[in-house]
Amino acid sequence: RQLFYVPSLIDADEEKIKDIFIAMLERRFSLIKYPALVDAAAKSSVLLLQAVVDSNGAARQAMVASLFSRTSMRDYFLCLSIKRDQIVPSTLLELQRNLSKIRSPLRVTFIGEDGIDEGGVRKEFFQLLCKELLSLDYGMFQETPSSHALWPVADAKNNENRREFWLIGMVIGLAVFNNVILDVRFPSALFKKLLRIEPSFVDLEDLDPELAKGLSTLLTFEEGPDVTVEDVFSRTFTYEYELYGAKMQDELCPDGANVPLTVENREEYVRLLTRHLLTQSIYSNFEEFRKGFDQVCDRDMIRKMHPKELELLICGNPVLDFRSLEDSTKYDGFDAKDPTIAFFWEVVHALDDNSKRNFLRFCTGSDRVPIRGLADLHFVIGKNGGDGDLLPTAHTCFNHLLLPMYRDKETLEKKLLLAIHNCQGFGLK
Repeated sequence: RQLFYVPSLIDADEEKIKDIFIAMLERRFSLIKYPALVDAAAKSSVLLLQAVVDSNGAARQAMVASLFSRTSMRDYFLCLSIKRDQIVPSTLLELQRNLSKIRSPLRVTFIGEDGIDEGGVRKEFFQLLCKELLSLDYGMFQETPSSHALWPVADAKNNENRREFWLIGMVIGLAVFNNVILDVRFPSALFKKLLRIEPSFVDLEDLDPELAKGLSTLLTFEEGPDVTVEDVFSRTFTYEYELYGAKMQDELCPDGANVPLTVENREEYVRLLTRHLLTQSIYSNFEEFRKGFDQVCDRDMIRKMHPKELELLICGNPVLDFRSLEDSTKYDGFDAKDPTIAFFWEVVHALDDNSKRNFLRFCTGSDRVPIRGLADLHFVIGKNGGDGDLLPTAHTCFNHLLLPMYRDKETLEKKLLLAIHNCQGFGLK
């Protein structure tokens, strides 16, 4: 697909994206009108600009209305006051109260906490909420052992909490609208379904490699004089599973329990089983999920995306390139050649991937990587005095790390690791 991208727009700077966006708004010729020609990073920038236009429009209306009425400016923002220890019901209640402002500028406050939302609180809110809603204990999603991907549970296993599928869809849509990358492990089929593209056997391979391997064996099985598909596989056109300890059976076609699997119909069996697992068995739950997402992200730019582009938009870049982060970092009070900075990058480059993600979470409020990579974080390291007893701190809203001028590498490493592995919210655990 990348063969179709216009080379001059791949990794284009913000000014170039703004120019083609303005051309679109003014109904002049704009490549943005042809999404297949524009890469995921450029699409992300355009969506952010559209969100800014929407937000500015809401703010302008708020300002005018506040001049002629007793309406507060706050009434025109999507302001969520969240109880940290009841994050799911609290969020559901707040969103239901504020549906008319769902595309207004988002502000999040954790009740009883001092954090001011300049971006960092918002990112933490999304991460905590997704972690809770996507937890296996919550019963809305299941993890496939062979891929560790998350997939909605079947309608038969959860037909009472469909409003919460709407909630997680809306939360993911809000994250996209507010340019927040999420830590979610969804398979390719889910992104296709959000774009109303029918998933195929290739997507089943991505979701459940072990099952797909078994079905591939079925499709390539060669019968002999005394060996048939019907004898070896001994199956009918049904799908069997357990529900609260009881064995259940779904028919893949009318009277499927009486249709034996044979060499002649095995391709049809695989097609129907794939459709059942990826579409029919989760139909109602997924429709609620998609309704929530579309309520925020029903935009032409998103509808015309490739599923892989939507995945990048939601999940970010999978590459942890800390060399590019170092190359793009700005310094406030330090020089790139200062010993403290040299110690810092030696320590950071030596971290394992899990610790690197903890570092990103500590500094930015999220362990996700922007679509264009870590160089796009606009990361800043500022000097925080010469007291080697202080821990590093961070302004997560601005991706700004405050680093004391430690006397040696060992002290820096000890203090940094203590900070990044024990932070939660706006303080230490």
